[in-house]
Amino acid sequence: MSSLAGIPKYDLAEFNQRWLKARLGAFRKIEPEKFPVTASELESEFVDRFFSQFESTDKAVAEKSKEDLLRAVFENSRKLALSLSKNLGITFEVQDFQALLEKSDIPCVQGEWTARPHVRVLNRRGCDFCVTSGSNACDYWREALDGLVMGLGEKERITRHASVRHGDEICIDVFYSDSKENNQSALAWGSVPDHMALELFEMAEFLKYETGVTIDLKGFKEGVLYFEFKSTTDTLCGSGKNPMQKFQAIIAEKFPGLGLKDVTPQAVLGTEA
Repeated sequence: MSSLAGIPKYDLAEFNQRWLKARLGAFRKIEPEKFPVTASELESEFVDRFFSQFESTDKAVAEKSKEDLLRAVFENSRKLALSLSKNLGITFEVQDFQALLEKSDIPCVQGEWTARPHVRVLNRRGCDFCVTSGSNACDYWREALDGLVMGLGEKERITRHASVRHGDEICIDVFYSDSKENNQSALAWGSVPDHMALELFEMAEFLKYETGVTIDLKGFKEGVLYFEFKSTTDTLCGSGKNPMQKFQAIIAEKFPGLGLKDVTPQAVLGTEA
């Protein structure tokens, strides 16, 4: 599909209202007693009320509740989007998501859109939605958008390269078609920040010199550095030279608080004949 115009039975206002109810339903699914059906339903109140209750709660309990909510808002958004796609008999392309979201009142998608073939990039300077909830509010919208794109698209995906409340200068969302022709792996992460790039690549080279293990720095996403081991680490097992621990120690010394994510493909264990 290349345009929202002319689609039979498509009502943007109705869809946005149904999507809102689906998102609010995620709160009721997790904590039905605290979020009953009421005549007045403000999403911002739901978000702030949900996350404020964990300010004095055990960290593990708070993280578990957050994970449950984010999973629920993703699933509810995805199910609604799948239903719309089935009823209309269409799937969305990246430009359709721009057309849909530009007309919504969602603060997280109001910004400057740029276009490339099969790609739409949304940049914005943050927003004032549920400021007291901090980055939790950003994660909430990220999962809602992810579910929407997964449900309405066929190969279309969204990835968040940067977020102001996660420590970045701007917010960047990338909507793209997940195909080999579009070099999906290059779109999955944002580029390494210029002010950190040289030192991070030098650290990777130092690790290779120390352990013989090559690390490919894939990129950044919401304050996390994604990397992949390009050579086997098996020969170092039991030698006291765990490359992951060594890399973490090197990074922590220069960039304390920087998150790391290993995206090395895991080998599938076979069975003996």
